[in-house]
Amino acid sequence: MSKKYLHIRISGPSASGKTTLAKFFKDHKKNAIDGDLYTGMWIDKNGKRVRANYKKLGKNINKWAEDKELKWVCDEVKLKKLILKNKNKELYIFGGPAPNNPKQFFDKLFWLHANKNLILKRIKLRLKDKSSYHRYGETKKQRDEILRSLKYTNKKIKAEGYIIMDASLKPNEIFDIICNN
Repeated sequence: MSKKYLHIRISGPSASGKTTLAKFFKDHKKNAIDGDLYTGMWIDKNGKRVRANYKKLGKNINKWAEDKELKWVCDEVKLKKLILKNKNKELYIFGGPAPNNPKQFFDKLFWLHANKNLILKRIKLRLKDKSSYHRYGETKKQRDEILRSLKYTNKKIKAEGYIIMDASLKPNEIFDIICNN
């Protein structure tokens, strides 16, 4: 990969395959992280950070956040530290669309485009998967929120500088496209 593209962001709606891809990239010796685990934070309606006891809440973290009407956003301080730590290293960060989308920190942006049927199918699989670290999409309110996030049109995403990818492709196909683009 060219030095120009050291920091790559792969984003998309919930259930578009970001966590699966982060694992695939790691398994193929790429410096990849699930950004939702390392660079996110919960905020309340007033924008105040709310700390969560992840060990206690476990897979119920999203239900807890829903009950408290919290929003998940990118913690730009954590993200900057992660980017600086990997200043001269190739880094792939996978994460959902945050209201404060931190695209300015990345050299290249990819968007995993998925339709409603694919998203609903993957949510069902996630909820059956005992190894999944969360259950986002479990409630109707969460599923509706995920489906509303599909409103991002290809035109809008392209205008923001993202390269659009078909989320229904196999992980190895997406890997090849991203690593050779």
